Amino acid sequence: MWAATSPSQVASTVLTMVSMGADCTMVDSEGRTALVLSKSSALNPALSTLMQTASGVSPDSSITERDAKTTAGMRKTESQLSLTERIRNWNWRSNSSKRSSGVEDALRYNHLASSGLFQVFNICDYEDKSRYDLRVGSSSDVNALRKMATELSCEIEVFENQGHKEMKKQLKTLAKDSMRLEKHGWLICVIMAHGNNGKIVVPDGKELQIKEIVDQFNSYHCSALQHKPKVFIIQACRGERMDVQRPTDSGPSGDRSSYSPVESDILIFYSATEGYASYRGNTEEEVSPFIQTLCKVITEYHRTEHLADMLTIVNRRLKETPIESAQGVVACYAVPQIVSQLSKKLYL
Repeated sequence: MWAATSPSQVASTVLTMVSMGADCTMVDSEGRTALVLSKSSALNPALSTLMQTASGVSPDSSITERDAKTTAGMRKTESQLSLTERIRNWNWRSNSSKRSSGVEDALRYNHLASSGLFQVFNICDYEDKSRYDLRVGSSSDVNALRKMATELSCEIEVFENQGHKEMKKQLKTLAKDSMRLEKHGWLICVIMAHGNNGKIVVPDGKELQIKEIVDQFNSYHCSALQHKPKVFIIQACRGERMDVQRPTDSGPSGDRSSYSPVESDILIFYSATEGYASYRGNTEEEVSPFIQTLCKVITEYHRTEHLADMLTIVNRRLKETPIESAQGVVACYAVPQIVSQLSKKLYL
């Protein structure tokens, strides 16, 4: 590509590419790197110095006084634009870390040009109130998710109290909307509801298999998300086991079932270990420790950590924080469960 182009044009192009994260060690058909080209006598010395700086090499000490003045002028303009600083400190999401190597880049999901999509299903009001209590604190959890999505500059949609048919239709419609999904680098689907092991309960009392929800977005049913990460966050009980009586997201006991993802690039984050209840508060203030901690951790660490590491931090914080009843009695130490088949690191 570079052989038929003047060195100055090459350097200008490479400089732009470097600012976007390109590798300064790339070579042309003659084996010349951007750094070698930047030292060409045909280049403006100031531009040569800037290219050397971008490559992490000290500027050539043989620059003449006249060239130094030109370079100083160039640096002043560049300083105003903070270009060199951006190049030196560039990384995927933050200027606090060094730019990763090509090998490291291959281990990341490549979605820099597109943001993620949040789909939140909050089921808090049930028709049969004798069996399913009102999930009062869930409104605060929704607000926390909205705030987190804003911090991540992501699109978010919230669906409240959808019935069995309505929810299945919404999921299927989204999975088939290729034009929309192709604009996004990843999908996070959050479901907050009463539930049993492997199932969630919708307002009309019907159960929906978590496996059925996840399968809507595998590569067979949703080609637009093929090779893209799909994350499912489930705030619901997975059984009846608990330490003391307390409002939970558990429904009546039912058949036990399990779900093991067979498709790649899928992660499911459960609020409880298999067989255990998922604890939550019974007032507006007593929100879900799981959702609240998740939002806080992602907001705090998303610029430097990938998702799997952030979820591990969530697990540790919840493990170290006892959940107490209104009377101050320790109910349990909640430990969520991560089921992951992600094949790369996901940076939000």
